[in-house]
Amino acid sequence: MENFAGWEAAILAGSGGQKRPIAPMLVCVGSFVAGTAVPVHWQRAYIAAAQKTGGSVTTWEYPKDDHFSLA
Repeated sequence: MENFAGWEAAILAGSGGQKRPIAPMLVCVGSFVAGTAVPVHWQRAYIAAAQKTGGSVTTWEYPKDDHFSLA
């Protein structure tokens, strides 16, 4: 969480954070108890950034699993 501001700024500056996706997105959210390579709050921030542009985002939850992917 200590580098969240930098990560969030990078997402917002990148095309994925500024342009509406041309196709619906599927985001698989993992919430592994010991933590994931991509923390859950970062995963949710990416989803929020895509939705803010008007993009359609579906999420699948994978509780207790280290599973984060975009499709």
